Amino acid sequence: MSYLTDDTICAIATPQGIGGIAVIRVSGRSAHTICDSIFRSSMGKAETAPGYTILYGDMIAKDGRLLDSVLVSVFREPRSYTGENTVEISCHGGMTVAKILLEELIRAGCRMAMPGEFSKRAFLNGKMDMTQAEGIIDMIHAESETAVFSAASQMKGRLRKKIEGLREQLLVLSAKILAVLDYPEDDIEPYTGEEFKETIQTVLDTIDALLKNAEHGKIVRSGISAAIVGKPNAGKSSLMNSLLEEDRAIVTHVAGTTRDILCDYLNIDGVIVKLMDTAGLRETEDLVEGIGVERTREAICQSDMILYTVDLSEPLSKEDDEIISAIENKPVLVILNKSDLPIKCELSRLDIFGNKVTVSAKTGEGVQQVFGEISRMMQLDQIKGQDFLLTNIRHIEKLEKTRESLLRVLSGLEDGIFYDILSIDLADALTQLGEISGIEVNKEIVDRIFDEFCLGK
Repeated sequence: MSYLTDDTICAIATPQGIGGIAVIRVSGRSAHTICDSIFRSSMGKAETAPGYTILYGDMIAKDGRLLDSVLVSVFREPRSYTGENTVEISCHGGMTVAKILLEELIRAGCRMAMPGEFSKRAFLNGKMDMTQAEGIIDMIHAESETAVFSAASQMKGRLRKKIEGLREQLLVLSAKILAVLDYPEDDIEPYTGEEFKETIQTVLDTIDALLKNAEHGKIVRSGISAAIVGKPNAGKSSLMNSLLEEDRAIVTHVAGTTRDILCDYLNIDGVIVKLMDTAGLRETEDLVEGIGVERTREAICQSDMILYTVDLSEPLSKEDDEIISAIENKPVLVILNKSDLPIKCELSRLDIFGNKVTVSAKTGEGVQQVFGEISRMMQLDQIKGQDFLLTNIRHIEKLEKTRESLLRVLSGLEDGIFYDILSIDLADALTQLGEISGIEVNKEIVDRIFDEFCLGK
């Protein structure tokens, strides 16, 4: 759909702060004309320059003052990011310079762009689909290499192609059903029940694979959280400091030193891991420490995995029994700490946990193995090797609804329900898939998605 209007927008596209270059983006039917009203160059004008041309010249205020020497990149509709006439003005870095030029462009006829408006125009002008637009958001907010690669894959349209393939299969099926229903006199050969089932099942198999992939996608998007738990003085804070390779947590021999959740982050195999140093689980009459213990219990419930830190130099206690009971339904990596001291711990009582690593947080021995065990348990190596990951919650919800509709179709076929009834669920499945790519998305959803973009994008 075309979105070309007489409305021309502008915004600073680079982050605030001092840098070598700042970029101002201008898009709309009058972008070239407005630029030329304050731009002077011996190389010509933006209005007459071919697309993909860079002009060097000066920005001149209406009163004749020199504002800055700039490079003007010229793009012509429809071969631009937005699908509209566009210029990108590269000026000297520093927000003051860029702000002055932006104000001159507004005085010359531009309107200040809303957050995400450039990308929104690109979507509305058919330069990208909704999945690619959301890939841009993911790229901007990516905090790890794996998240960057996943976002880049989505921006290149890999999810769009998968969705288009699913829609095409269902459209062919739907078209033939409707032809049989609408033109019974034409003797169109209908699908057999088995052919119908086979097509639906093929689509369902692809959706199931995507949803399984989404489990890894969630990890890439949100990272994983690992709660370090154990009784007081087991070495939890020392372990956290060793993993981070800095003195992040306070370490003393006084039990109950850690009274609140202390968080920091690691990058393991391209995935962000949130470490949470918790208070020891034990009965206490200290009000503040008691609050810390309750927060530890909350952290256990909310975490993706547990680093259960055990003091090898001490026998397991009633406190350990309480911890084991609290974490038994979670993925647990047992950290056998203080390997530099004589062993007094009854290791056989920990055999209920299959994953163990022996370390000395004090000397650093075995600490590197913890990274490898976290990676193995959470299958981070598998995530890194995938060329495409489903990370967006909206996409997951739409695929789940598509799946539900298609399962109803299969169930209806088994029950002998007529094709005209089944076509309703089939149409709903097509709608859900169309909303992923933006073919059938409504204005409210479009506005909400692009509102998440930063100014100038």
